[in-house]
Amino acid sequence: MPRSQLRIEETISEVTTVNPYYNREVPHVEVPVRPKIGPKMPPDTQLRVLQKYISQFQYNFLPRTFFNCYKYRPLNRILETAKEVMKEALPIRCLEATFLAIHLTQDLKHFERYPLTFKTHYHGQICRHIVLAVRCEGHGWGALGLSRKEDLMYKKLRDMTLSELVEDYRQAYKGHGHEVLAVKIGLQVSRNGVLNLIPCWRFLCLSYKCHSEEEIRESLGKYAAMAGKLAAEWEAMRRVPAVKVKKDKAAALQPSEEEKKDKDTQAKDDEQYNDAAEMEDSDGDETNEVLQSILANRSPFRRNQYTNGMKPSTPLSPASPAKSLG
Repeated sequence: MPRSQLRIEETISEVTTVNPYYNREVPHVEVPVRPKIGPKMPPDTQLRVLQKYISQFQYNFLPRTFFNCYKYRPLNRILETAKEVMKEALPIRCLEATFLAIHLTQDLKHFERYPLTFKTHYHGQICRHIVLAVRCEGHGWGALGLSRKEDLMYKKLRDMTLSELVEDYRQAYKGHGHEVLAVKIGLQVSRNGVLNLIPCWRFLCLSYKCHSEEEIRESLGKYAAMAGKLAAEWEAMRRVPAVKVKKDKAAALQPSEEEKKDKDTQAKDDEQYNDAAEMEDSDGDETNEVLQSILANRSPFRRNQYTNGMKPSTPLSPASPAKSLG
């Protein structure tokens, strides 16, 4: 190795071992202490105390984030990210603050939580912002969140409608030179943090380019009236069906006839798949037909056409893959 290259590596090793913060006064960042919410505390005070706690986290001005900001995942994973935010106390943005607000209000059952997203235009750039809209029966609407602008995050819990809350944010955006292009509201966040339920972040999407202010106001009012029913249907659709436990333990250990049939069908499908994989490239069309029929048989959404006189449990033949795919 050349002497110059060796000297460079030695210099790099010396620099990397030196602590740049040694003997320097580095400001100590205190970890925010989670507030205690008493049962006798009024709802508006609870919301104000929670927002004060969220505001203690510094805003992240860096181009990267420190936490997992992927929101299309189960609620229990999102709650784990919120706990990590509380533990590490690193700078966050609006999405991490929304995760944190969901976690802080998870046990406050008198609060209904709805993710509220805004899409705005500012000097040729498209900006997006999200907060957690909160409704409490008898107290109206409010919001929790984090932003560089104070009037774009926390909204006091007061007697107003959902459309009035959205219009409040819209006027605040107008004061900062932003044009609101669209507003999106999701379904009510579930209280069950155990099931693998993915929150619905965007259920109602309203564009100010395509709809008038009156139409948006009416749509938000109708949605607020039926939001509870929609959330219950959403959770029921994605809930894993309960497994029936057999009374006879000995019989429960033995596979049923349906399970035996499924295993036999799976074994036959594996044989067909192996045969299809061993085919030559010249038989590409025939291979695709076999693979399509196998995938149709394996799919839980097996689409056997009743118009053809076939029962749901009848396996599809490789000769008719088009019918199996609908």
